[in-house]
Amino acid sequence: MKIILLGAPNSGKGTLSGNIKDKYNLIQVSTGDLLRAEVVTGSELGKKIHEVQMSGGMVEFQTVLDVMNKFLASVPEDKGLLFDGFPRDLRQAEALSNITKIDAVLLLDVEVEEILKRALGRLTCSLCKSVTNREYVDSDICPKCGGKLETRADDNEETVRKRIKTYFDSTYPLIEYYSKLGLLHKIDAGHTPEYTMEQAIEILSRLK
Repeated sequence: MKIILLGAPNSGKGTLSGNIKDKYNLIQVSTGDLLRAEVVTGSELGKKIHEVQMSGGMVEFQTVLDVMNKFLASVPEDKGLLFDGFPRDLRQAEALSNITKIDAVLLLDVEVEEILKRALGRLTCSLCKSVTNREYVDSDICPKCGGKLETRADDNEETVRKRIKTYFDSTYPLIEYYSKLGLLHKIDAGHTPEYTMEQAIEILSRLK
C-alpha cells in the first residue's frame, strides 16, 4: 500500500501520518529527511545538496527526484509507503507516478477559520518540544515535563494566512490531478484526531 497525505498547515497531517504509519507498518517518506540522510552519507549528491542548503537556496527539482529514486530503489516492492510532504506540486506528482504506483491520496479537508484557530492557539514546550493548544491547557506549564509553553513567533494571523495561501496555490493542481486518476479521498479533519483516523481506516480498508 502506497499512500500520499495532503493537508494544509495545522490540518492534523502530522498526527494522522504518525497514526497511519504505526497502524499499517508503513515507511514514512519525507523529502526533507531523505535530503538530510543523503548529506550524511557524504556522497557526491549529498555534497551538492549540502552546498545548496548552506547557501540558503532551494534544492532543484532533478536533485530531489534523484534522491527519491535512489531511496525507492532500496525499498522492497511489497513494502508500504506513506508520502508526507511529497509531492508538493504537479511536476513532482507526475514524476512520482513514473517511479511507483500510488494506491490512495488522502486529503485532509479543514476550513480556513479552523486552521487559523489551531495555529494561533498552538503552544510548544521550551524543554521537551511537545505541542499542545490553548484549548486543552489552562496555564503556560507543560503538562508533560513542567517546562514553559510558548507561542511560536511565526504563529500570527498574517503569517498563517500566507502559509495557507501558499499551500492552496500549490495543492489545487494536485487535487485535480489525483481526482481525475480516481485516487483522491477527502477526510473531514475539522474535528478530533480520533475521528480523522476513523475515516482514514475506513478508506484504507477498502483498498486491501
